[in-house]
Amino acid sequence: MNFATPFCALLAAASVFGQEPVPPDEVETEARWFQPQPAETPLACEVRPLAPVLTYRLAYRAGYMLTVSMEQFAGRTGPLEILVRITPKHSGAQPLLLKEVRAFPAGAGEQGRNASKYEARLPGGFYVGEGEYRAELVLIEGLDRVCRKQWDLELKPRNTVETPIPPGSLAAFSQLDWPHPGARAGSLTVLLHAGSARSNQVMLEALAAILDRLPFSSAQVVVFSLDQHKELLRQNVADPAGFQRVEEVLREFNPSTVSYGVLKNPAGHRDFLWQLLAKEDLRAQPADAVLFVGYSTFDDAHVFAPPAARKTIYAYFDFVPLSRRRSPMPGFARGRMRRLPGDDYSTNEPWKDLPEGSPMQPVLADAISRITRACSGKVFNIRVPGDLASALQRTGELLPGH
Repeated sequence: MNFATPFCALLAAASVFGQEPVPPDEVETEARWFQPQPAETPLACEVRPLAPVLTYRLAYRAGYMLTVSMEQFAGRTGPLEILVRITPKHSGAQPLLLKEVRAFPAGAGEQGRNASKYEARLPGGFYVGEGEYRAELVLIEGLDRVCRKQWDLELKPRNTVETPIPPGSLAAFSQLDWPHPGARAGSLTVLLHAGSARSNQVMLEALAAILDRLPFSSAQVVVFSLDQHKELLRQNVADPAGFQRVEEVLREFNPSTVSYGVLKNPAGHRDFLWQLLAKEDLRAQPADAVLFVGYSTFDDAHVFAPPAARKTIYAYFDFVPLSRRRSPMPGFARGRMRRLPGDDYSTNEPWKDLPEGSPMQPVLADAISRITRACSGKVFNIRVPGDLASALQRTGELLPGH
């Protein structure tokens, strides 16, 4: 048994995004822990650096995996404090100091438990720009036991994807602002297909990247479930409150709940998709661009598109996960048994939004791709973040005035 699973499950919501910058008035007090303190005693821990990787936010994320043996905490129930300081080596920018406080799970420090078999694995991370950095980590238990680790990290210049983090700069996950509407005249509608909790996190990152790269003056997000034939939210995203509302709806969505009325109408998704696009064309000012964003559906039925009121650019960003090995299933079944993005996140590999490996059987057309093509739109298969960057560039080239 590995204690990493229940420990990380308890703190899943904060496992990667829980670290926050230390307030300016607390920096001096917290920074003292990076130097030996009187009367402190050693605490054993291991740190495995995680190299920078490109995320669906189209920003590079680096971090670490902190491993602590739980046998050190028998009879102790105090909190664990983690401090991380990342310092640019050459840019002269200020260091980024992050702090996180974690609680032990119930019974972790009880006497009599064989804690020698258990360990806690605690991931953390931050966004980086191109450059070289020095990272320092301090794990503090109580007021006297301390573990310190240091490592170097580097993000070499990449010419493939433009990122929102300047060279030599750093940002906590909470510091990377949601994009705001840009100067491009016209409007954008993003039809976001809700799925599992983990795939929805990928969708949310991709949504931010879309609005970064396609900066229309007006943008709305329509969250829907094709499986439930239901529109969940129609939200203007002109400010951070709009994004928070989208995030809340995705977090609360339960993909396993389907009404009996939906089940007895297996062809209802066709009418639902037609009505979804018809709403766009019936608006007083139809959107200049309509983007479907989501994972491949199981249904590949033909769907007739409504007549377009005017020239609108349509596209479908179809997130198709990769497989570590080819499936022994027949090709016709393999094309429909695709896992959702993020559904097989590993505790040991927190940065892998989608598993690495060779693509599965060539992607089969689903209902959303068929209706997109019926609207003379483009379908882009998104397997890795670089595919998203390429799809956004090609979509932008289709827009008037590019």
